[in-house]
Amino acid sequence: MTLNVEQSKLKIWMEDYALQKQMEIQIAGENGEGEAPDFSLEPAPAEGQIRLWPAVEMDFPPMYGLLMRAGYGCWRVFPFSELATPATPGEMAVREDPPVRVLQGWNARELPQAKVSQSWWVDDVPEKMLFQVNLWWLCLEAGSELSGNLCALCGPPLRHPLDPRHEYLDKEAQRADICLGEAPAIYKTEGDLKKAAEPEGAYGDSPEEDPLA
Repeated sequence: MTLNVEQSKLKIWMEDYALQKQMEIQIAGENGEGEAPDFSLEPAPAEGQIRLWPAVEMDFPPMYGLLMRAGYGCWRVFPFSELATPATPGEMAVREDPPVRVLQGWNARELPQAKVSQSWWVDDVPEKMLFQVNLWWLCLEAGSELSGNLCALCGPPLRHPLDPRHEYLDKEAQRADICLGEAPAIYKTEGDLKKAAEPEGAYGDSPEEDPLA
């Protein structure tokens, strides 16, 4: 069977997600207590920095994020996915080298300067990437459809309520809640609207073609 572009993207993401879940099972139960993190020698937050927030609970790994300005005394943090492939149009591939490759626009948080400072500086990204991230974020906030190069860098839309990406999004939101501690920026996607409109108990009875089939 020949897969279209969306199906091919989803297939790659699902393989990546399945591998991650296997790795989580292997390391389950490993824990330990370390020293309190020290951020006193870290550079001040600045736009375009990639920073690393420490793990707060052993069930959730540390979280990388990209800083963008969000008004006086605040920063918008775009978390990085642990996966190499974007899950939805709200995620965009921005780098090739692990562990920071895919940004989660849907999971963005606005943090005060004090909270952002409680992290380690990792790297700075080039101006070209920042321009691309800003353009993508404006499209997400406006609910505009992605096209061209942006579309190619992002994941396929959510269309089915039983799609495993719903589980992934819930888990990643919880991870950001714990590591970053601020409410995410919320915007409605086509998948959100269709899921909300789907009658309970009728998930398997949709007359539309199942994109996971």
